[in-house]
Amino acid sequence: LQEFKREYLITMEIKSESIKGRKALISIQDIPISRFEEILVKILQTKGIKV
Repeated sequence: LQEFKREYLITMEIKSESIKGRKALISIQDIPISRFEEILVKILQTKGIKV
């Protein structure tokens, strides 16, 4: 999960770089890993992926 968290952060940074005049970077460094898992599960579920 730590690996995924880093990959996700890098992805978000790339996305934020591609959006001009707007910061799309979502900082997940300061939230507890359990909360991160919760958010991740919700995101996956909204995309129809079973967790």
